[in-house]
Amino acid sequence: LPHLLDSLACQSYPRELYEVVVINDHSTDGTRRVAAGYASNHQNIRVFDLHDLAKNSSPKKLAIAQGITRSKGEIILTTDADCLVPQRWIEILVGHFGENTGAVMSWLQIKSRASLLNRIDAMDSFALVLIGAGAVGLGLPFVANAANFGYRKKVFEEVNGFQGIEQFVSGDDDLFLLKMRRKTNWQVAFANDPAACVWTRPASGWKHFFSQRIRWASKGTIYPLLLQTLELTIYGYYAVLVLMPLLALVKPSLFFFFITSFTVKVLLDGHLLRSGHKQLGRKWNYLDFLIGEGFNMAYILFVGIAGMFGKFQWKDRTYYRGKVMSRETEAEVEKSSM
Repeated sequence: LPHLLDSLACQSYPRELYEVVVINDHSTDGTRRVAAGYASNHQNIRVFDLHDLAKNSSPKKLAIAQGITRSKGEIILTTDADCLVPQRWIEILVGHFGENTGAVMSWLQIKSRASLLNRIDAMDSFALVLIGAGAVGLGLPFVANAANFGYRKKVFEEVNGFQGIEQFVSGDDDLFLLKMRRKTNWQVAFANDPAACVWTRPASGWKHFFSQRIRWASKGTIYPLLLQTLELTIYGYYAVLVLMPLLALVKPSLFFFFITSFTVKVLLDGHLLRSGHKQLGRKWNYLDFLIGEGFNMAYILFVGIAGMFGKFQWKDRTYYRGKVMSRETEAEVEKSSM
């Protein structure tokens, strides 16, 4: 958090024209104390505590909604406590809000380290951002990341905030984006500028990595039918690719189709990811890409099922099928699994 607040306090945007609203969601790591210290030295930083948790509602969505209610500006920019924003972040994102623009998103990168997990995490996360950028370019935005996302306050009010999606732990970004597209005529823009790229920390371990991906996958049940169909098609394609080498033991001719399909996928994915790295001036590593490509197919098959039907924990809270669990529901799930 200190690094984030330092970066937000040193923006190129005029200080009197923006404010930083920090919402403390029952943290136990000293967040309240650190944020309050910054607020005492910066008039445009304000800190609030999240109160009155609504039953079966996402704490993060409640925190964001409370922050928006207390904010004074016309444009809301969101990021996470473990992120670092560039000096021109506000300037660039605000500059992309045209007359008909309701939301803006931009680049997000993970600080890649030496470990295999961190390299896979960085490549996988960057691929998701590229998908989001491409979807905006096609005029069909459906994915965003709250770590580098912005929208007009009146858009949030027009669609009644997170009403209707508040029970899902995730989706304060893309579910809100889809809701905005469905209910309004506002356009979405992508700030294609490396100087707007937000940096975030990698997963702390394999458990954290899988828990995060399961949480992301858990919101798939509320996606529009067309998007669910696309997801199932990709899921089926991955399942076939993973199973084909085993089936080839029975029918060797299938091995040719596996090699052809996998090669085409690798070439297309590699071209897109390499172009994205080049655009941001990032070093491209073929070995990391190939390792991540194989791992990606296998883990998506797992998290897809776990996200739809599994139970997981995030920030000491329990969720089932992506929704906040009451104690009664948790007891029922535990009983049924015995």
